[in-house]
Amino acid sequence: MLVVFGLGYEVVVRRQVWSIPAAAVIALVAFWYVANILQEGTASLTATFGVERFNWALAQIVVFTLAFWVFAQVVCPLFLHTPRPRYDRDRPLGDQEEVLVRALAFAWLALTIVGLWRVDGDVIAVFLPFLSEEPKSMFGRGAVGSGLDFLVASGEYSHLAVGGLLGSAAVLAARPSPRRWAAVLFFATLLPYLFQHARHRPLAVLMPGLLALFLVKNYSSAVRVATAGAAAVLILGWFSFMTEARSGRRAWDDVPGLSAEPGRDRQDSRVVGLDMFDELCHVGTLKDSGRYDPGFCGEYLEQFIAFVPRTFWPGKPLISFDYTIARGFSDPSQPHLVSMSICLGLIGQGVANCGGYLGPLVAAFLASLWAGVLARMWAQRGRPARLGLYLVGIAVTVNMGRGISLLALFPFVFAYLGVRAYEYLKPPAARRAAA
Repeated sequence: MLVVFGLGYEVVVRRQVWSIPAAAVIALVAFWYVANILQEGTASLTATFGVERFNWALAQIVVFTLAFWVFAQVVCPLFLHTPRPRYDRDRPLGDQEEVLVRALAFAWLALTIVGLWRVDGDVIAVFLPFLSEEPKSMFGRGAVGSGLDFLVASGEYSHLAVGGLLGSAAVLAARPSPRRWAAVLFFATLLPYLFQHARHRPLAVLMPGLLALFLVKNYSSAVRVATAGAAAVLILGWFSFMTEARSGRRAWDDVPGLSAEPGRDRQDSRVVGLDMFDELCHVGTLKDSGRYDPGFCGEYLEQFIAFVPRTFWPGKPLISFDYTIARGFSDPSQPHLVSMSICLGLIGQGVANCGGYLGPLVAAFLASLWAGVLARMWAQRGRPARLGLYLVGIAVTVNMGRGISLLALFPFVFAYLGVRAYEYLKPPAARRAAA
């Protein structure tokens, strides 16, 4: 009830510049934590973790939600001391839509050429993986980077950023030509990611366009609710199928090249990757027992230095690997003793870094900083590229439920760098908007 009240109050009653970013963070709590409780049931959770641990985790969620709301009222206004260019709701991209789509198309083409070069020009395996016996990723790399993998990772994050910006441009452009070109390139970007097992990548591409429909376009409330509902059903249905396929419960046998690996354990995939309330309980148990303790803000530091290429720092800490081992998922056959990594969750991460009392407050404060950054982008939406940047930022916020990490925010970071470069070069339309 607290989460529902928070969402409604921010969006319907307050209507501040930061209301949507704040509501997005509160929605994370509903998606990653409350849904987990409803899905598994309190009886199952208390049987697994005990009543005391269950109640303590609930209390930490409540503390986080209340603290975030308080921090947002104080922190977000600090980001709004910035000029606010005139914004035309009927033409969100103004007279920049053609030059903006042209710049995005150039970036998309350059990234695609490099990506196809990496897979020896196998277009079918990349863009139509369901027709290939050996699907490929243009920016595939190992879980632990080495050599020039940081350049490959930069290419992928840039590709995701461009795809998200193209999706928003396809919705917001008023003229048919840029709208059609943006839509074609958007679908060409999205299709390969739909058949990869990682869910955050297609979301980073797909969500900015959906958010543009829901938040920016002048549609009635009924149309917005219907669009959001249909999108949620399709996305969750597709991701559920992907999760079941990779866990072995459903087969890809009818899709060449995408069948499940033989001998893979068949497990219940209802909550695979979405069970952050479980992880919050695990984090508290492991930290109290001393089996996992990254030190004060130690894990946050690991996340913050993720931008440093391992090529330049071979001994850079491995994110979440210690926690994964503490959770009992070590694999001695792997070079780094794990074959997967487990996320701590937004609130669990705060508990791991700063303890059961201070942790939810620290996590709430960091989340309020992110809401402030997005509020600043929304205040600058009169500069069309900043509007697209805002939508990309809201989209990647979804993945922050798994933890505050540069790895989750890199599409926004690279989109921001691209937007700054676009504004620095100042095409004629951009000059007129800035004037």
